[in-house]
Amino acid sequence: MMRKLMGRWLPHLMVAGVALCGLGTLSEGAEDVCRQGSFSSESYLYSIALPEGLSCCHDPAPNPVHGCLMTLPGKRESRLWVDGSYNALDFNSAEDALRSLVGGELAAGTTLTVLRHAPAKLGGLEAVRMTLRIQKQGGGEATIEDRVVALAIREGREDLLYTVGFTGPEAEYSQYEKTFSRIVASWKAGDATGGPENHPR
Repeated sequence: MMRKLMGRWLPHLMVAGVALCGLGTLSEGAEDVCRQGSFSSESYLYSIALPEGLSCCHDPAPNPVHGCLMTLPGKRESRLWVDGSYNALDFNSAEDALRSLVGGELAAGTTLTVLRHAPAKLGGLEAVRMTLRIQKQGGGEATIEDRVVALAIREGREDLLYTVGFTGPEAEYSQYEKTFSRIVASWKAGDATGGPENHPR
């Protein structure tokens, strides 16, 4: 299931050219690991609370758990996900990483409208939120791309880049915006046991 989803949605599930590696490498015959109630990544040191009725799925071990992907109830295919990864492209700020999303959507005949561009928070980390309306050439329904991105600068260790993202038809966005905001508000930095020595700084 996850491989099929990611093959279709991978162009959208990227920030700054960093794909959700942990969600897109499902082996033949492997089963997704789906969680309810909460999700945490020991490798990338964060956790979220999941609203009632939602499952968040990721690839099984030994793949690293970067994040998880939620299939939201609805007639079409809105997606909401969380991701943690190393700052492989050496961005200086969350703003730099987020702006690359806009560049990735630029194409002849595509109209981009910035609906929101504002400071945000992921736990105690400074973050940036950007909401884009994307209308492809030739008509069809516009899509919404919503991202909250934070960069954890860690002295002596690799920086970590965190994302909460939504992709879906414009008509469905209002239905899921509150869910998106609840997940952002629930996001916490730290390992699964709460050890302060492992918290991103």
